[in-house]
Amino acid sequence: MNIGKQLVRLSQLHGYSYKALAKHLNISEYQLRQCENKHAPFDFNLTLTLSQFFKVRTSYLTAEHTVFSRTNTVQRGHVSISNYNFHTHTQQFYQSIYLANFVEFQSRFVKSPFKQILDITAEIEQLYDQANSQIDFIKNAAEKARTLLIKEPSNLRLLFMLEKAGLCICESNINNEAKPFSFWSEKGMPYIVLNHNNDFAVKSVFDVAHELGHLLLHKHIQFDLLTYEEFQDIEREANIFAASFLLPEQAFKEDLKKVSNLSNPDDYTPLKQKWYVSIKAMGQRAYELGLLTFEEYIAFCHAIHEKNYEAVEPLDDTLARRHPIKITAHLEYMFVRKLITPQKLLDILKVEPEFLTQLANINQSLFDKFTKKEPKEILKYDFIDTSDNR
Repeated sequence: MNIGKQLVRLSQLHGYSYKALAKHLNISEYQLRQCENKHAPFDFNLTLTLSQFFKVRTSYLTAEHTVFSRTNTVQRGHVSISNYNFHTHTQQFYQSIYLANFVEFQSRFVKSPFKQILDITAEIEQLYDQANSQIDFIKNAAEKARTLLIKEPSNLRLLFMLEKAGLCICESNINNEAKPFSFWSEKGMPYIVLNHNNDFAVKSVFDVAHELGHLLLHKHIQFDLLTYEEFQDIEREANIFAASFLLPEQAFKEDLKKVSNLSNPDDYTPLKQKWYVSIKAMGQRAYELGLLTFEEYIAFCHAIHEKNYEAVEPLDDTLARRHPIKITAHLEYMFVRKLITPQKLLDILKVEPEFLTQLANINQSLFDKFTKKEPKEILKYDFIDTSDNR
């Protein structure tokens, strides 16, 4: 019995080398490497330790194949790079595989149409030949996407509208320091993966728009083949897209007329409540639109630094962060309609609920809600005091 194959995948998913994992579990690296040795004796205690650590069943580790095993669901080159780091990209690739496999497993029970986002992507690709420059193409793409996807003069319900259009957006708890990333699955579904531990609403909104830019602008790019300079270029393009998408030119210009002093960051605070975009980003957008002179923009940036708004801005602690709901809603639908029970789901996946919490921020309470509690049998004894009958 060999657990090496599943151990490698789980280690990659969580970003552990064997050396780091061995240190964390207080065991030897040799013990872990023996898991890949087909002739080594089966170590039940080690298997149990690993299953508890990764929140999976022991049967998961010993299985030849699981729901999460298929590696042809995502191409490595289609996973966007959050930073130019091979180790990070490897972990994101494995997260992509696990997520795509889980969502495709859900689709056996409930379908989620995503034709709208595919149609929008096709329309945006047609804009490329019509643009005079790459910058024009990016701005035109952002304007088109805004018009078709967000039919409100605010970004408050951005996540909901993107999910409704067919994107699969989820939050991961696997790595507290992880940056967002995105990818297209081999079945043509676009995914955006956020860090659940990102505190501020405006940061989350910008991250979503940035990754949407990658999905729409860079669908055919092989991210794993980019040079560092090319990586920086597409990051700039995604940032330009995000700013243009979140702060559409005409509507934002009208709002800026209400700002008393465009050089004063605090005067942007009312707009932050509407657009869910940071004050710093709004000032930069105002400058790019030609509404601030260079000197005024320098004064704005100086004030941002003086007030320490790079760390925390006004309203950061009051604007509520919205969370994606599609994956959880699908699970709840499956449970409500009794298409599958929580226990049956976990048995098929061979994981514990905590595994899904780490992978896609699925709350344990969802399983508790639909899990029948077996009544405990209480045995009552009639005790006879025999202390005086010795």
